[in-house]
Amino acid sequence: MSEPQALPSAADVLVETAAVLAALAAARLAEETRDLDEARRAIDALTVLLPLLPEDARRDVQAALSHLQLAFADVV
Repeated sequence: MSEPQALPSAADVLVETAAVLAALAAARLAEETRDLDEARRAIDALTVLLPLLPEDARRDVQAALSHLQLAFADVV
């Protein structure tokens, strides 16, 4: 019988969620898959999530968020 898998930490789930949201926002800002409502929702969610991230991940996510916000401003 196999061992039960360990559950991920909340910090790990938050970092993974931030990565998915950033990827979604970037995809929704791309010309071929553009959906500005979805991009804005993902960017807003990242903004709310940012202070909950572990400190070692926060800087990278903040940089990605800044790029996404600038990209969003360029297309609206």
